[in-house]
Order: sequence, then structure tokens, then C-alpha cells
Amino acid sequence: MAGLACARELTRRGLDVVVLEASERVGGRVDTRDINGFAVDVGAGFLSTFHHRTMALVEETGLTADLLPLPARAALLQGKNHFLLRLRSLSPVGGIVPLRAWPGLIRMLGLVMWNWSALDPAEIIRAEKFDDISAAEYGRQLPAELVSRLLGPAIRGFLYWDADSTSKAMLLVLLRAAVSMRRLQTLRRGLESLPDAMSLDVSVRVGCRVRGVKHLDGRWHTQFDHQGGHGQLESDRLVLATPAHVTADLLGSDVHASVRAMLESTVYAAAVTVSHGVPQPAGSDVAATFVAGDAAVPPAAGAPLTRLVVATSVSGSTPQLARADGDVVTFYGKVPDTDDAFDSAVGQLLIEAGRLVPQYPASGPVASVVAPWPHAVPRFPPGRLRTLRAVDHVGLARTGLALAGDYLCGPSIEGAVQSGQQAAQRLAP
Repeated sequence: MAGLACARELTRRGLDVVVLEASERVGGRVDTRDINGFAVDVGAGFLSTFHHRTMALVEETGLTADLLPLPARAALLQGKNHFLLRLRSLSPVGGIVPLRAWPGLIRMLGLVMWNWSALDPAEIIRAEKFDDISAAEYGRQLPAELVSRLLGPAIRGFLYWDADSTSKAMLLVLLRAAVSMRRLQTLRRGLESLPDAMSLDVSVRVGCRVRGVKHLDGRWHTQFDHQGGHGQLESDRLVLATPAHVTADLLGSDVHASVRAMLESTVYAAAVTVSHGVPQPAGSDVAATFVAGDAAVPPAAGAPLTRLVVATSVSGSTPQLARADGDVVTFYGKVPDTDDAFDSAVGQLLIEAGRLVPQYPASGPVASVVAPWPHAVPRFPPGRLRTLRAVDHVGLARTGLALAGDYLCGPSIEGAVQSGQQAAQRLAP
């Protein structure tokens, strides 16, 4: 998304643009699969009211009529029980947050409201003044019940992070997003239909794996593999809209030390999505979002620790697409940040899903897709925003180079789009 957003902006400004895409698809982390005739998003899953730039692209590409509302349903686990996240569940008597923790909740929400403009999810760099401590350290200033029952699950459920690797700044940004969220939406043919539509306006070569880039004699030389052969492009300007670790490998020593340090310090949370087609509707209860607490659904002996973060069904999450002859149940889980743990983590995810969602049909799926994401969501630990602020993008642009990706502007489709458009502005004549 970052690369396509940048390419559209540069094309609009009259530049000749070529996009080299490593996979055979153009979506990146926006990945839609066909499962039993359903369009199922196994990567990024929704658009929201604060996705201003992304929604503008939806309108520009003629997809507005394809927007479908997603029910904003969620549930939090407390032991073996789950509580639907709604206003009465937040009641100080018998709700998720007990009465003794409400002063802390009010104090925290007051902090968000007082600093509303600085906590804009579309401009996370503004929250730099809160980038001094972790969410875990901040949580020690709040009632324990508030952290364990609300803040911790929110971090795990929406960002696949933990409180120690999340800054206070990002926690407050997340809370502002939750408070201001009025609508969740998707696209009728899946979110990948957006990058597909965006790619129609630019020249995209899929299946091109870039092997290296060099800055020689004032021009950028890009070497890539395609269809068993090798190719090279020369250009005055280059945008690297790749994950941070890939960008670091491609640039090598051809970049300022501070930029390289920023790239190499970027850490991603790993996740996996398991989607099962089932021969009958799964039931509306499965449409809720479940967020597992630290002690909920213990893993089987010897299995890596996995957290079931979301369980949803097509009929529940997008009832406009429901059919009487079947459904798709999708489980999203956090897995250990090591490549060799995925296989066992997927099996453990299914075990936890079966315990957590009794309606999950154990008789066997008719179709399934497992989508591992070793670098799913960039983390924003304490100090990250200050590190990003220090990057000399102007100096990079003087050499004709710009960086783009959600690791720069926020862990969402909107963050990727914003970074791409900013890269275009830096390189445009």
C-alpha cells in the first residue's frame, strides 16, 4: 500500500513511475483470499473513520459503492467467561472495570481528551512528548484491574504487542482511536480490491525480487530477478516501500548511520491467521472479537505460547455477504517472534480456538487457509517516535531516495498510505 500510494502521487505529478513488486500480488499485507466463494481478508481487516487518506483513495478509485459496514462488536475474556464490550459492560457495578478502578479510568481518559490533537492516529509523531516510558510502566501508576481487564487486552488484541514493548504514547493514541471510532468498514470484494484498483493507474511489474540497490554517479541502480532472469533499472529517484529489515539489507552502507540504526532497530510482532470454510453458518456468537488475557486458555504442554486474539465469521462480521450454504471462521493469533515456531503455533491456535469458541465445528473444515505473518505489525516501544523524528528525510531526498512503510507512520493501512504520500512529496519536483 505504501508503494502504490507513493506511485500514484508521483504519477499525478507527471513523473514516470515503475513499481517492482516481489510477489505475484500487489496488496502486500492487504491480502484477500477466496475461501468457498467468500472474499476473506487474512491480513489487514478493516477501514475506520480515522483512515482519512485511505478512504480518499477508496473514493478516487471508484470503490465507495463497495464499502460495507462491519459491526463494532468485541468481547473481553475474564477467566472462562467473556463480556461483550458495550456501555453497560463498563458499568462501575458488575462491569469489566470495578468501581475502585474508575478514578484511574477517568484520569486516563481525561489525559486523552486534554491532549486530543497530539494523539491523532493519523499523525502519531505528534505524541512524542508521551514517548518516554512503556505502557507497562505507565500501567503501574493505574489500578491493577484497569490494566489487566482493559489496557492489556486492548494492546494485545489490536496491535499484537505487549505492554513492555509498547510506549505510553502509542497506548494513548490507541485509546483516542477507540474513543473516536464511529464506524468500521470493509470492501465487498475484500480490502485487496483497493490496491488492485490503485495499481491500474501505475506501471506495476509483479514477481520482481529486488536483489540490491546502488547509488552511482547521481543515479539509483536497482537490480532484480524476474521470471528466471535478471534485470536492472536506472532512475533519478528511488522509493523503498519495503519492511524495515529488507530496506536495511538493500541499502547496506549506502545510507547515513542514523537511518541505518533506525531501520535495524525496527522490530515486528509476528502473527498468524487461520481461516476455515465450514458447511454451515457458524453462529453470531463467533462474530465477537475475543481478547485473551495472560492466564486465559493455557497452552498445551510443550507448545509455544500463543494468544488467540480475534475470532470472527463472515456471517457475523459482514452479514451482507452471508449465505445459507456455508460460512468462514477466521482466527487471528499472536505467535512467538521466531520463524521456526509457526507450525506448532498454528496447531496451538486451533486448540485455543476450539476451547474459546464452542461453536467452532470440530467435524472438519471443507477448505482452509493458513497465513503466517513473521513481520506482521511494527512495534513502537518507548523512544521510537523520537528515533523517527531524528531521521533526515530531507537529506535522503537530496540523493533521490525516500523510505515508506507502516514502520514510519503507524501500524495500519493508514500509516502505510501516509508514509507513501509523504515519500512522494519529498521526491516530487
